[in-house]
Amino acid sequence: MRHRKRLLESEALRLLKGALRTNEIYSNLTYTVVENSIPKQVELDGLVLYDRAAFLVEAKSGAFTDPARRGAPKRLLEDIRKLIVGAHDQGLRASKYITESNEPTFQLTDGAQLKIDKSRLKNIFLVAVTLDQLDPIMANLAEVAKLGIFGPGDLPWAVSLGDLQVIADLIEFPFMFVHYLIRRLNLNTTTRISTHDELDWFGHYLREGLYLKAIDDPRFDKIALTTRTTMFDDYYFYTTGVRSTFAPRPAQPMPDLMRRVLSEVALGAAYGHIVVGLALLDMDGDARRRFAKWFERARRQAEKDRRIHDFTLGSSEAKAGFTVMAAPPEKAESLQERIVTYCNLKKYQTRSDVWVGIGTIAGEDRLVHCWMADDSPWEPDETLEETLNLFLQHVKKEG
Repeated sequence: MRHRKRLLESEALRLLKGALRTNEIYSNLTYTVVENSIPKQVELDGLVLYDRAAFLVEAKSGAFTDPARRGAPKRLLEDIRKLIVGAHDQGLRASKYITESNEPTFQLTDGAQLKIDKSRLKNIFLVAVTLDQLDPIMANLAEVAKLGIFGPGDLPWAVSLGDLQVIADLIEFPFMFVHYLIRRLNLNTTTRISTHDELDWFGHYLREGLYLKAIDDPRFDKIALTTRTTMFDDYYFYTTGVRSTFAPRPAQPMPDLMRRVLSEVALGAAYGHIVVGLALLDMDGDARRRFAKWFERARRQAEKDRRIHDFTLGSSEAKAGFTVMAAPPEKAESLQERIVTYCNLKKYQTRSDVWVGIGTIAGEDRLVHCWMADDSPWEPDETLEETLNLFLQHVKKEG
């Protein structure tokens, strides 16, 4: 059993490493907590750090017993507690340790210490990976939670190794994995919608964004999501030779230019780039098409008249905005400063909590020359207020 668990841990971390494209992968960590005034050393199966996100991984290699599969109530609860609730409790303990400790420190298997700079973390995800397939239980944890078997705290992302393999394989950009989990875990808070397995959720995410407005529609008491896994079956049957008819690799629909921008942002991998990726992925289909169209137009205009051109997409509902600024090559050096200044003022003016900017140089093959991202909550600032007023007066005078 221990050998099975080690194999599950290593494979789960390998898949997460591939999906997130990070080398900050740690396994078999220990740390010290205080329980009833007594220091106690506890374990964490895996820790994955990517940009501003941390993934606390617990692996459970036990099998779902036959009585549980037949629906025997007591055995069903026992197996859920053993395979999911236990992982949830261990993940919550590690999350609490990170958020409440002044300097959270983990011990690695080689004796080295790993100190976590928690000020750099925006999201902490609890991930429970099982060797056995527990559909539809893991896909609908909000329903399971009604049994009262989970303690307080956010429910984990519970996923089988098989489903994790598919998701990790088809994630295009590392921040897309984070984006999926943010939207997916929101579904752990409602029992109004359900589906059969995790890949149905992921299939919906790829095709329709997993943004389910119908959840809040009072006309529906309960929503059952139909299967979204046919495209996965077709693709893998084709790639393995079982199917002769071509089946495309499942992917989110978006203009080619936007896909190139996302790829360049991901390759840059500077700290905070995840905010840029999430902002782009938050755009719906119409916004994505406008983004690509206006991006190309701004570059053409800058190349033609040798001036700087920009456009902005914003959402007052989401309190977020996105600006693209295109400049001719001779003005490239000032582009970073210009876009930072402009975006800071727009964020303040619109009282937005998130603002992202991309700078691009007209005529170059590369699309992303520089970027800025600020997702700090809006608050009054006398200096910004004064600068904004001066800027608006200048614009009015020039116009």
